[in-house]
Amino acid sequence: MNNTKFLLSLSASGEVTYHQPTSKQEILRHITPVLLPKPIIPKEVVKKCLPGLDDIAVCFTYPTPESKYTAVTHSLCIAHGVTTEELMNALDNTPIKYSLNTLDEMLGFPNSGLPMYVLTNKDVKYGAGSIVLPTVRQEIFNLFHGNAFYVLPSSIHEVIILPSDRITMSEEDLINMVRSINRSQVAVPDRLSDHVYKVNADLSFSTIHPPIKVEPHHTQANFIVPNSKHDIAKAFLQGLDVKFETSQDGPDDCCFALYDLTEQTYTAAHTFLLKECGGVLFPD
Repeated sequence: MNNTKFLLSLSASGEVTYHQPTSKQEILRHITPVLLPKPIIPKEVVKKCLPGLDDIAVCFTYPTPESKYTAVTHSLCIAHGVTTEELMNALDNTPIKYSLNTLDEMLGFPNSGLPMYVLTNKDVKYGAGSIVLPTVRQEIFNLFHGNAFYVLPSSIHEVIILPSDRITMSEEDLINMVRSINRSQVAVPDRLSDHVYKVNADLSFSTIHPPIKVEPHHTQANFIVPNSKHDIAKAFLQGLDVKFETSQDGPDDCCFALYDLTEQTYTAAHTFLLKECGGVLFPD
């Protein structure tokens, strides 16, 4: 046991450190939730997929002398007899210091009345995970007088909270805003998701998907797709027997140029690339 080492890194930078395991009680006593995109979570790190959070998952961390955010791994759980459910239950008993402030307060601006709140932790590091705590969602729910609210994934470090009854933007506009900010202002390792989530009256989560708008039939079309979805999109189009070419579109996205399309292949490609790959149709 003394020679066992466990993976700590939750960062997409690839930096890896190790720590000797502590006791089960010590781990559960100070457990902290972290939200990360599912594709970047190392296989050795324990994750919990929550209903309604389609593309992100909860990881668990505990403090060690080397790091306040030491990832709980499968090896660690096996060594100390810890289950994923025990980790989730421990979140209800862990005194996690989180902050919920208006965006004006965070930026030091005068009160504009804008109904936007920033949820994070006192370190402003991996603070987006605070939203998975039922007590936090209940407090926000009470603040908004029992109304549902939207969760905009600003980054892995914080989320933006919007009361559903006090905003005029459509859900589609919220999604487009998140995607735009991710591309222009958030470093790739800090991105959490391009989706928008909603916390319902029963405190459950829902993922808001953009409406699929099938344009009139075209014989050719260009789609911008995140690099992370390139292989999935390529395999689908090959299976659809669609003629296409690919090229890079900036550091994070690629372009799929489709041609000789039929109405059926256009509709199938349009639906898959937008809904499953998070792509956008590039105007002619």
